[in-house]
Formats: sequence, structure tokens, C-alpha cells
Amino acid sequence: MLSRHTRSADVLIVGGGIVGASVAYFLRALGFTGRIVLAERDFAFLWGSTRHSMGGIRRCFLSQVNVRLAQFGHEVYREIERHLSFDGDAPPFRPVGYLLLADGRNWSLLHAMHSRLRTWGLMPEWVGREALPQLLGWELEDSLVGGLYCPGDGVLDVPRVHAALYRRLEELEVETVRADVDRILVEGGRLVGVEAVLVEERARVRWKVPRAVVAAGAWSPKLTAAAGEYLPVESRRRAVYSFALEKRELPESLPPLPFLLLPGGEMVALRGEELLLSIPAGQAHEEDAALAVLRRLGPYGRGGRLLSGRSAVHDVHVRDYSPIVGPCPRAEGLWVAAGFGTYGVGLAPAVGFGLAERILRRRRATLPLDFLTPSRITQAAWVEEALLG
Repeated sequence: MLSRHTRSADVLIVGGGIVGASVAYFLRALGFTGRIVLAERDFAFLWGSTRHSMGGIRRCFLSQVNVRLAQFGHEVYREIERHLSFDGDAPPFRPVGYLLLADGRNWSLLHAMHSRLRTWGLMPEWVGREALPQLLGWELEDSLVGGLYCPGDGVLDVPRVHAALYRRLEELEVETVRADVDRILVEGGRLVGVEAVLVEERARVRWKVPRAVVAAGAWSPKLTAAAGEYLPVESRRRAVYSFALEKRELPESLPPLPFLLLPGGEMVALRGEELLLSIPAGQAHEEDAALAVLRRLGPYGRGGRLLSGRSAVHDVHVRDYSPIVGPCPRAEGLWVAAGFGTYGVGLAPAVGFGLAERILRRRRATLPLDFLTPSRITQAAWVEEALLG
């Protein structure tokens, strides 16, 4: 039988990915001095989505609320070295652009997005098929008809940023605990505690806590269900492959490679000497499918040596493809941040800041999180968004 312990905290955050860590960071940044506990079952982050993220940072979305959150995140990452300290000279964020390629399947959707974004003050460029080779440096297949190019967006080195964020949390005296949270305790419509197994001690612990944030990715629905909160969030797996590049063998005239989102949901990014390639999982021969995408990448697809392949599990809100962020109506004191799909990294700063504001009950909220609260599920007040990757 496991021994039992009782502890207390002022705020407990379940999930140590970049969303949960951002909530902890911004609570401190906004002046909260109480005890913050961040509970994560695997600090190696082997199964969550953060450390396996491709790092694409874009502000191009179909809904204005997601655009606003992405703009906030872009500003934070553009000046990330003001917030966090890094070793080495390589910039954590490279604004090489973000290109959403179009074929007959998504052409009309990307054109609609282009029109909306320009009315909201962003200036993405529609790149016709004839201009794609100049932008990318190679000829593309005939099925592609153009693309939506977002200059100033780009690629974030997520593992470096996530590790630097944890070093900062330690300086800010945020307590990190390796624990497998399995119960949210609610009495009379109010959060009273959180139970977990301490992984290293093999002991059960109950935290008496008035406020908790569930940011546990694909595992969030199981936890909130105990509080009577249904989240229409599903786990979706992606296969991520890393290829070594010999940059000396690439043409000197080759332009910088933007982050690529292909019509079939495949993603491509360059990170240092590695080419990262992500495809939706579930295909019969995933590695062969990845190699087929690689061969479509012109000079980048020649001579790339496979370094590794791994799986990333993403939490997707299947009703409107936008995250669920805010207080749980049936459990006062319980907050949730889940359903981000593949763009949790890009929205994490805004969600962290916005939740911190609301947890601290700031009178004027800066960001429009009210459109994303769990209550919209029962009200069927959906956000208009598209699942692109």
C-alpha cells in the first residue's frame, strides 16, 4: 500500500508542457507571491507534444481570436531573450516566414484566410504558383497552385526555449514535482484538492489547493471529467522525423527555408543542421510516407540522412479546432487549457498571460480568452477555425 501525504499550495498546475509552464511564469511575472506547484509525470517529456513540436510560429488563422493570441505569442518569442537566458549564439526564434501551400483541397480556405487577415491589419502575401520557385529555390509539383506566405513568422527552437523556461521557473521559486495526477476533488461545486502519485517516492499525495489549472494535453479530458466537465478533445498522433543535412552541399543561392505546411497536413522546418518533417500518423508505412515528402523538397531532399523518428501526441478540440481555455463552470477554482492541436507552442504565451490575469482577478483582461471558455461547449458557441495540420 502506498503511503499518503497531505500538502498545500496556492495554485497547482497539472502538466509541465509549454502551456502549463507559461501559466506559472506569468503568474510570477504579474506579481503573484503565493506557492505555485507544477506537477508533471515525465520531465523527460517523452510523450507530450511540447518537446516534439516542429516549432512553427504563425499568426495566420481563420478566427480573429486565435489571430490575437498568436500575435501576442509572436511578440513574446520575437523578444524571448528579454524573458529568458540562453547559452550559445544561435537565436531561439528565426523569422524565416511561414508558408501554407495550396492545392485543390485547401485553395478556397487559404484565400478566405488571406482576405480576413488583411482586414484585421496583417499583411500576408498570396504567392502564385509561378512565384513559388523563387521563394523556395526549387520547382514544385504541378498539383500546387500557390500559397499563403506570412513574412515575419518562422521557427522556434522549442526544446531550448522550454529548457530555458524551466531554469527561469526555478529562479522564480516555482516548485516542480514529478507526480501522476489522477483525481480532481470537488465538493459543493468548488475545487478542494488534487490527488496524485509521487512517481519517485511511490506515495500518494493530496494537495489542498483553492486554484488549479489542468494543462495536461491529451490527458486533460480524463481529469476534468471527475469534476463533471466534458471536453470534446481527442488525441491525435503525429510522426516526427529528423534528417541530418550537409549544408555545404546545398546551393549557396538557396533562399532561407520558411516553415512549410503542406496541403496534406505535413510540416517541414529547418533547425540548425536538422531538417524536421512531421506527418499525420496512422499510415501503413509512415517512414516511407515521410521519405516521399522529403523527395518533394528539392535540394533539401537529396542526401538527407535519417537521424530519428518519434511520435508526438496532440490534443485536438474536435468541435471547432480552437483551444478550450478558462474556468470550469461546475468547479469554482478549477481552470483548463487544452485542445491546442499542433499550435499550442504559438499560443502558449497568450494563454499563460491571459489565465494568470484571470486567476489573479485583474479587473481588465488584456486578451480575448472569454471566447474560448469551456462554457461554449454547452452553449454551442463555436469559434470558426480550420484544422490545417
